[in-house]
Amino acid sequence: MEIGTFYMRKGDLSAAADRFKYAIELQPHLAKPYILLAKIAEKKNDKAAAVRYYQGYLAILPNAPDAAKVRSRISELKK
Repeated sequence: MEIGTFYMRKGDLSAAADRFKYAIELQPHLAKPYILLAKIAEKKNDKAAAVRYYQGYLAILPNAPDAAKVRSRISELKK
């Protein structure tokens, strides 16, 4: 996660995404990489992937403090 966040700050979204995907492989119930992958997918204009990662986030944390915002974002991306 730390390395992925480092790459994200540097603007290397592909490297960051690779690290976050690896984090999910190691710890599939960790929610943070899903939300970060969704944001990366949005920056890359990949709406389908963004929706998939946001849904993954909500599957892990359905009552997250930002759940309503994430659900709203999913609805917007599906339009």
